[in-house]
Amino acid sequence: TTSTTALVATSGTLTSSLYVKATIASLLLSSACVAFSDVVADGIVVQRTRDAVDDPKIAGGLQSLCWGSAAIGGLLSAYFSGSLLEVMGPRQVF
Repeated sequence: TTSTTALVATSGTLTSSLYVKATIASLLLSSACVAFSDVVADGIVVQRTRDAVDDPKIAGGLQSLCWGSAAIGGLLSAYFSGSLLEVMGPRQVF
C-alpha cells in the first residue's frame, strides 16, 4: 500500500504540474495575442495619420478612439466576468 500511496501522490503532483504549465502557456499566448493586436492597431493609426496630412486632428481622434475602445472593452469584460463568477462559481470560472 505504500507504493500505491506514493504513486497516487506522484500522479497528483504530475497533474498539478501539468495544470501549472498549461496555465502559464495560456497566459503567455493570450498576452502575445493582445500585444500583437495592439501593434496592428497602432500601425493602422500611424498609416491613417500619414494619409491625412491636411487634417492633423485625425491623429488625436484615432488615438482617442483606440484607447477609449480598449477602456470600454476592459470595463465590459470585467463586469461580465464578475457576473459569470456569481453564476458559475470560482472553481468553474478559474
